[in-house]
This record gives sequence, structure tokens and C-alpha cells, in this order.
Amino acid sequence: MLRFKKKWTDETEIICWHFDHCKGLTVKGINLLNALCFNDDISIPVAFEIVRKPTQYGDIATRKIKRSSTFCSDDIDASYFNDVLIMQRIK
Repeated sequence: MLRFKKKWTDETEIICWHFDHCKGLTVKGINLLNALCFNDDISIPVAFEIVRKPTQYGDIATRKIKRSSTFCSDDIDASYFNDVLIMQRIK
């Protein structure tokens, strides 16, 4: 996952808060999911998607408006994995 920080931009369904696993906290920016296929010293991108969070909801505990994605990252990762398996069969 790759995230671009854009603190000065208004929050939208693409530019919003995401959890950064490297930093261990939430950051505001664009959340990109990609899948790379590695072969020897070469890495080839086989899938790419910008995570959108169109659904807004109110969190009762924090009393803040939050956003959620229609699909979770695990669903997208599973579809990437299936795409890679199909590509390997085509060879």
C-alpha cells in the first residue's frame, strides 16, 4: 500500500484518513493498493487501485464523521491474487 500525504487538501472520498501500518497511525492522503509480481530482479505491476471511501457515518464514541470504503482491502487483495493466478494460467 502506498499513501500520498495531502494535509492541506479538503477531505473527499479519495483524499481522506487512512491507517498507515508503517507509522502506526492515521494519515490524511490517497490510499493506493497495488500488486507487484517479482521475477529475479524485475518487479512488474499487475494490479492497481485507488481506495475510495464514499460512505460517511457518525462515530458515536468520538462524535466525529468518518468514512468507510465499499470494499475492504482484503477483498481487493483477494481479487488481485485471483487475477495473478489467471495470468499465470494464460502463459
